Amino acid sequence: MLQEPPTFWQRSNAIANAESLTSSQKLLLYVLNNHIGNGTTAWPSIATICKASGLAEKSVRRTIKALQAAGILKVETGGGRTSNRYQPGHHKSVAN
Repeated sequence: MLQEPPTFWQRSNAIANAESLTSSQKLLLYVLNNHIGNGTTAWPSIATICKASGLAEKSVRRTIKALQAAGILKVETGGGRTSNRYQPGHHKSVAN
């Protein structure tokens, strides 16, 4: 039986309660969560993430790489002409 993806609120609560995440990681995941809604994928541009989070581009890119390395965020590269696709919640620290 297919399991429903976590809702916006379930992901928000999981992010808030994830003690292993830094404040920048939590902030970036909240921004992505706001772009996902009740779906599973977000595709905001780096500029959009920077504007929404107040983080510098270098911090956003570094945080994305750290979340990827930790297995918390799956990133599908857009190839330069389109935004990357982000799927958070691929780790027990932010899964419902």
